[in-house]
Amino acid sequence: MKKFLMTVSVFCFLVIACVGMAYSERLLMWDDPNPDSVGVYEYQAEFVNANGQLVANPVVPKGTWVTIDIPDGKYTVTVKAHNDWDWSIPSDPFDFTKSAPKKVVNIRLGEK
Repeated sequence: MKKFLMTVSVFCFLVIACVGMAYSERLLMWDDPNPDSVGVYEYQAEFVNANGQLVANPVVPKGTWVTIDIPDGKYTVTVKAHNDWDWSIPSDPFDFTKSAPKKVVNIRLGEK
């Protein structure tokens, strides 16, 4: 059970780290690379927008990569892991804002 909870924690960290880098049109979510995650064979993340609507809830099989298209906005994400017995309880919610990068203007090359 400790390994299962540790796996869920590591996966949540990876999702949170990915969300922190979500300054583009797509959000990339990936699997826990820990080979010691015995019994876990898929994960599910639930992305809920500021209006409380479920925007995406991909099920990610162990060892795969998933690209999630979500529009700019405020979101809350939770993650669950699935093993031979059942789904885990959802992780603590993580709130984030996804936004496009700001445009760079007034860049000039050359001497003043």
